[in-house]
Amino acid sequence: MSLNFAEVTEDERGERAPSQVPEVLPPAGTVFSLEIIKPRFRDAEALIAEHADVSRALVVSDEESLKLAVAIVGATKKVIRSLDDQKKNLPEYKEAKGFVDKVNNFVGDLKDRLTVIVDNLDPRVTQYNARIELERRQREEAQRRAAEELQRKLDAEVAEANRKAAEEAKAKAEEEARARKASEEEIEAAKRKAEEEAKKNAIEAPQVQAPVTPKQETTIRTETGTSAHSRKPWKHRIIDGKKVPREYCSPSDALIKEAIRQGVREIEGVEIFQETRNVYR
Repeated sequence: MSLNFAEVTEDERGERAPSQVPEVLPPAGTVFSLEIIKPRFRDAEALIAEHADVSRALVVSDEESLKLAVAIVGATKKVIRSLDDQKKNLPEYKEAKGFVDKVNNFVGDLKDRLTVIVDNLDPRVTQYNARIELERRQREEAQRRAAEELQRKLDAEVAEANRKAAEEAKAKAEEEARARKASEEEIEAAKRKAEEEAKKNAIEAPQVQAPVTPKQETTIRTETGTSAHSRKPWKHRIIDGKKVPREYCSPSDALIKEAIRQGVREIEGVEIFQETRNVYR
């Protein structure tokens, strides 16, 4: 008895029936392997093998050794210049770079659209926190002013009470002295003594402490685990560059290079010199 597997159901085999298997398999992608790429750069590898040791040992001492050094450097620079073009012409490189560019563009677009969400909401969070902080400071200022006003009122009431107490003490001392038929000098002395005693026993106004308004909790935590807190780093913007002190300025390398290119050969504080470089063609 022969079996027709096409007729076997998924339940009987424990897997999908052949009729459910895709007829066309996805094409295999490019294999990205350095071992495949390396043989295409044999020229560079051969030049390194041939001239690396020579370049370390060669002493340029005569016309012949000079020509040899120039020839080696020229050939090496030519290979160096060709490597980038050779790399960019690799089919694998083009395909990989094309894919990477597409991924970068896709991710860049996602980032741009996500950034719009942040740009929409982040300023509103900042504005809300700023408004809450402003309201807190306004309440704190109002409470401070109220505390100062209460302090002035208490100081005035206590000062008036001390003044009345001193007047009453002087009046009583004068009355008692006159009852004793004291002289005017004795009466004045009694009044001064009573005034001094009143000053010693003067009361002081209680000090009113302005209530401290607690600052807003700067960290906001959400049920999703996201948290946010405000920072206030110091920033700056230059509004008049001419007024900035010299110690906060740095020479412009780009402007100096452009001046030298235009023919300037003397700049105070700058050494202008020529550097010998060999050009190989």
